[in-house]
Amino acid sequence: MTKMKIGRNDPCHCGSGQKYERCCQEKDETAERTARAAAEAAKPKPPPRRSLADLLGEEIDDVCAAWLYRFWYQHRLVPLAVICGLAFTTAVFASTDTQSTTERLFANAAKDVVKRSSIAIYVPVSLQSLDTAAIDGCVFSKAERDKYAISIYGRVTQYGQTEPLPCEANDAAFLAEIHGDSTPMSDLSKKRNAQKVALQSGTSGWFIPVTCGGSCAPATLYWQTPKASYFFQLKLESKVPVAEQRSQLLKIVDSLQLIR
Repeated sequence: MTKMKIGRNDPCHCGSGQKYERCCQEKDETAERTARAAAEAAKPKPPPRRSLADLLGEEIDDVCAAWLYRFWYQHRLVPLAVICGLAFTTAVFASTDTQSTTERLFANAAKDVVKRSSIAIYVPVSLQSLDTAAIDGCVFSKAERDKYAISIYGRVTQYGQTEPLPCEANDAAFLAEIHGDSTPMSDLSKKRNAQKVALQSGTSGWFIPVTCGGSCAPATLYWQTPKASYFFQLKLESKVPVAEQRSQLLKIVDSLQLIR
């Protein structure tokens, strides 16, 4: 049965003799909204989206059984258990390797730096914003007993060209660098545009935003530990607000991972 709609100037259905808009209209509309909200809440919700890691975790046995059986059937000289074990190891590695491109470049370089430098080695783990630029990128490291530096470079494409140049250490391709030194940090309080900042560890440091003259120097954050001084540089566009530059560098430095 269709419910007849009452006009706002019609007599109210409650029999009060007043116009509907001055009597029960607000109460009826509130009840209608409540009923609609309840009906919406009662609708079945779609299942949550599954991550690749979840799917791999549940489907690895079926994948191993189907694909590896076909492979083993064609190459019976290889024990099935060996093939299945190797495939399982590869699948688990693929599902648990969550390092970003840039993080992996830093971490791989740090393995070599640790062997040659005696100071604490830190690498950043919050650099996902550089991952696209770092695809097919390269890393350069320098290490002595009392200092080290790890730099990440991307690939640049010259004007009028379609293929990027090979990755190399030049200013145009620079993305990020971390540097450690056993000597104390110099006084930066009087350096132009230097801003004092506080790290999550309680250490104070100095932030200097992108500085442009003949060319642009990257945004830099300096800090001191009891045994060494460090700085981290990040390539950012000069049009990025200074507050955003500072926020990005603080987030990265606060996420540094101690390798040794």
